[in-house]
Amino acid sequence: MTAPIGSSTPPPPSGLGADDDAMSALYSMLSQLRADQVSLGTSNVQNDEAEQEQQRQLQEAALRQAEANQAAAGHGFFPSIGHFFADMARDVEHGQFGKALSDAEHDASDAFDSPQFWNDLKVGCEYVGIVAAAVATAVCTYGTGSTAAAIGAAAAITAVSAGATAGAAQVRTDEFAATAADANANATAAGDQVSELQQITSFVLQEIKQADQANQHATGILAQAIQTNDQTVVAPAATRVRG
Repeated sequence: MTAPIGSSTPPPPSGLGADDDAMSALYSMLSQLRADQVSLGTSNVQNDEAEQEQQRQLQEAALRQAEANQAAAGHGFFPSIGHFFADMARDVEHGQFGKALSDAEHDASDAFDSPQFWNDLKVGCEYVGIVAAAVATAVCTYGTGSTAAAIGAAAAITAVSAGATAGAAQVRTDEFAATAADANANATAAGDQVSELQQITSFVLQEIKQADQANQHATGILAQAIQTNDQTVVAPAATRVRG
């Protein structure tokens, strides 16, 4: 926390006479004003710095969210499937059927929330669809007989299924991309807010410094005036006593 600097103000000198009383009262008012300005400025700076910290935390959280929704984040398709069946086999082998269901649900949830899983699935289904469509076209063009017809039908069905799955996976990957884009935008906005607050803090500190210097200069002049007035009042009185 950046604390504004304000030097302590000495107590006003005791005065003699009505003029001195008035100047002493003014001196006290200026001293109190100086203390109030420093206190208010310090409070503003502390509030700004607390807001800066909050915005930094929001920025860091947004960046983590953006990173978690990148296409390469999480486990891929084959690692996710492998982990699913490995957990299932281990739990069943040890007779832990309840844990098998729990692990299966957890693994399925991880896969559903993994951008890389859906990206791999989309790309894989696109390749499968391309190959299946090519096979179906070739069989329809060059194949003869019932076997060729069955292969062509199976290839066509595979191509359609792969295309539908790839489309569903594309929807999911688009959701991850949109979330990542929103998170990056939030991180940028929070970073801009931090920069703005830092500028405000710097401006407030500069104002406190200038106001404190002006007030210190004014109280110094007033203290000197009080001292001069005291000397003016005391000197004739001392002369009369000696006379």
